[in-house]
Amino acid sequence: YLMEFRNELIKTGTIGEFGSDNLINAKKSRHSGFELSGNFLVLAGSDKFYLRGNLNLSKNRVLKFSDQTDVNGNRVYPKSWENNPIPSSPELLANFGFAFERNDFAFDLDGKFVGKQFLDSSKNDQTSVGSYFVLNSTLNYTFFKKMSLKLAVNNVLDKKYETGGYVDWDGARLFPAAERNYFLGVDFSL
Repeated sequence: YLMEFRNELIKTGTIGEFGSDNLINAKKSRHSGFELSGNFLVLAGSDKFYLRGNLNLSKNRVLKFSDQTDVNGNRVYPKSWENNPIPSSPELLANFGFAFERNDFAFDLDGKFVGKQFLDSSKNDQTSVGSYFVLNSTLNYTFFKKMSLKLAVNNVLDKKYETGGYVDWDGARLFPAAERNYFLGVDFSL
């Protein structure tokens, strides 16, 4: 894929007084890449086994910033930041998993890899979020054909990682992801 934008709103890497992302217009930006996905039925019959996954390789760049200046007349975003990565846009995303179904039981295990991403357009490793990998699983049991009980375990390996953040006057502030957590649910169909 190839997408070119004019005046795309992108994150500046900073946050406003109420905690929301500050945004700026990138005069010109480009998103290009390749995505591949698949879902394969490996075992059919009363027992079913699926393999699935997707891969996204991308290059997302700010080609030109606006000439916005601060109150002192200094350019807000230096020319040196042009042609750098768009904030919060990892160049590698990969998901894979498998699912097993037998009668009323279903089990899924899914892995997700997110590549390094920058918090601003400086391309500075000190203001980036490192790559991470996380596993999630779900066990589902259907009964009476109208109800199901679901148990999900997120972050099975209890990894410590960050998913985002912002840049403050003295460096990056990163948002930690949830540690291992559990979810129990009941679905009912009318």
